[in-house]
Amino acid sequence: MADVVWPVMPRLDLLGGRGRVYDIAPTAEGRTEVRIRTPDTSDQQRYLFGQSPCWQLQRVVDESI
Repeated sequence: MADVVWPVMPRLDLLGGRGRVYDIAPTAEGRTEVRIRTPDTSDQQRYLFGQSPCWQLQRVVDESI
């Protein structure tokens, strides 16, 4: 865990002031995905959560160029 940079995920309530948007959607695998992006740019990250039994962050995918 020493290589984890905190915060792992930005606070959703503060994104609007930074010109970023987010959406939350279920995935086909039964997970929940939070996608955070800056419109009209390549700045996009996906945060995948799974429930077992508590919701936990399982994967972060940075799709920025």
